[in-house]
Order: sequence, then C-alpha cells, then structure tokens
Amino acid sequence: MVASEWPFSEVRVQEPPNSKFDWLKVRLTLGSSVFLWVYFIKQYNEDVLEYKTRNGLECTIEILI
Repeated sequence: MVASEWPFSEVRVQEPPNSKFDWLKVRLTLGSSVFLWVYFIKQYNEDVLEYKTRNGLECTIEILI
C-alpha cells in the first residue's frame, strides 16, 4: 500500500463545552449546601436539647414574652 492510501482520521482539538464555570450554578450549589448544613446542625441541637429535657437530664426554663 502506498502511504497516501492509509485512512487517517483528522483530529481537531476544540475547547470543551463546559470549559468556563457557570458561576450562578456554583453559587446556588454552595449556598444551598451551606443552608442545609446550618439548618441540620440547628435542628440536631434542638433535638438533643429536647431529648435531654424529656429525660430529665437538663432543666430549661423558657420565658414567654
């Protein structure tokens, strides 16, 4: 076979479609993650306090205004 008859595929280097950050998605993802962490930690602390109060392990006095 002659060298010109070899079937070579042409390789083109293109920029990937997701080469730039979508900063809106980054902010929404990080913001929702932080919100969920804060919410769950707060809920956990409230649940622990209620558990201790119900089992007589801790006495709390709530002042209603």
